Amino acid sequence: MKKLLLLSALLIFACSSDDSNNNDNNNNPDNLLTVSGQQYPIAKGVLQFYGPDEDGTYENYLVFGESTLPDNIFIDEYTYQGYYIDIGYVSSDSDGTGVFTDVFGEYDLFYDSTNQDEENWIGFGDVSSTLSITNSGNIYTVEFNTVDENGNSVEVYYNGNINTYNGN
Repeated sequence: MKKLLLLSALLIFACSSDDSNNNDNNNNPDNLLTVSGQQYPIAKGVLQFYGPDEDGTYENYLVFGESTLPDNIFIDEYTYQGYYIDIGYVSSDSDGTGVFTDVFGEYDLFYDSTNQDEENWIGFGDVSSTLSITNSGNIYTVEFNTVDENGNSVEVYYNGNINTYNGN
């Protein structure tokens, strides 16, 4: 009986292990692009910095998509098929973190770089948006809320590794 209790306790402990430190974005069900309640899992993020400009600010672009999203999305030719959201903002911090309300961009839920005649970009940025970005090393937490040009709510939540590039 003691062996059965010990085995049961070990099994319960093993099954209840905390995954909160797991930064494998493919396994994080909370990393989502949500458009009017429809959820699209995000597996990868890329952040491009341009600047500083003469006034000391940085023009930044965040892109989120599926696991096949290329790391070189800003600097080389690439092939990608899948949903895609591009969020632009201006920051005075070189790491791109902070809270921003002047945000612009677009998304395409059926993006195909091999067939650009069939692009379905939907823009946002004409209404109030909120973008919050924090980081610890390459691990970023991004929260974004806006309304697109068609009146649909658009949200992004992402917590994990983001590939960063300086565009200068």
